[in-house]
Amino acid sequence: MKRNRIFIWMGAVFLLMALSFVSLDLIFEHESQSHESFVKSHKKMYCYETYSGPPNPVLFVTDEKDIDSIKEYYEKIEHGNLNATFNFPPSFVPANQQVYVLSYDRDSSVAKIEFYYLVRGYLNSAAGYVYAHTLHKDSTKMRLKKY
Repeated sequence: MKRNRIFIWMGAVFLLMALSFVSLDLIFEHESQSHESFVKSHKKMYCYETYSGPPNPVLFVTDEKDIDSIKEYYEKIEHGNLNATFNFPPSFVPANQQVYVLSYDRDSSVAKIEFYYLVRGYLNSAAGYVYAHTLHKDSTKMRLKKY
């Protein structure tokens, strides 16, 4: 009798755990789709820089404390200093990557963006801050025709 109760309790605990995992999976999937819909409702642009000729990938930062550093770096590049150094951990937005512009900072020189990319068949996203002058309405494919 005691042994049957133990098995019933173990079965009930196992069933509750399985239902919890399924519920959490559904909740996270819904949240993910909700966030993706929110992001994709924003303006679509392309992110690349052409300061040194043909379109190149753009550096972006993920931490708000690095916004001033990325702004200073690209202002130096914009004014012809192609050997400018940067003081932030770099990440790249690939050239010809479609991005969604979520917001601009107070003087519109830096934009908060998010973009999606595939890795081994899985959709991933990255968000961060880019120099606003590296955002363009057309893709690099259109720009490359000029070179």
